[in-house]
Amino acid sequence: MTQRFLITYTGEVLVELDDSVFAAVDDGWRSQFYNLNSPEEIAQHVGLNLANGIPLTHLDGFASLTNDAARVVRTECFDVRVIKEG
Repeated sequence: MTQRFLITYTGEVLVELDDSVFAAVDDGWRSQFYNLNSPEEIAQHVGLNLANGIPLTHLDGFASLTNDAARVVRTECFDVRVIKEG
């Protein structure tokens, strides 16, 4: 038997990105991958993936960099709700 739970949470992730991450995103990169234009958009894309356990080198367009070019410094969870389904 299995049980299902819907878990929602609010939190923060502080990431540190090397300049090489931002330098990788140019017009050629955008034409092949994602239309990320600002440092904040790049940080959101990379940071969300890092927070979900996906290293930088596994992201489209960043395989030529090293994983130490992007890291999670701190995560903090503020509010967690669990609802049993079914």
